[in-house]
Amino acid sequence: MVRRKTRRVVYRYVKPRRTSRRNTGGITRDLIGMGGYVLAEGLIDNLLAKTNLNLPSNVVETGLGYYLKGRKGTLGAIGKVMFYINAYQLVKQMLGNINIGNIFSNLTTQQTQQNNNNSNSVWD
Repeated sequence: MVRRKTRRVVYRYVKPRRTSRRNTGGITRDLIGMGGYVLAEGLIDNLLAKTNLNLPSNVVETGLGYYLKGRKGTLGAIGKVMFYINAYQLVKQMLGNINIGNIFSNLTTQQTQQNNNNSNSVWD
């Protein structure tokens, strides 16, 4: 019988690498995103005007924002701001002039009108 040599596995401790990340957290990241969005919006509007594309800028900016929001860092912050602002504007345009606040305010005015009509009844 021939004996086979078995390999001996040696586990070594791998020292984790130290990474230096700049933590731009919270409000700083949002402010950077808003500033970048203002610049990007002007750039996109100029680009659409020069190329004579008949696309609404909100649609283009929403798509670009959706793509960029998955990124890390400054591009991700700009993408998040761009996506949420333009998605809100698109939904607002689709809904038109529907004001949800007026739906509930009409209920109270109708009730007061009914009360006024009842005050002019025969029994007063």
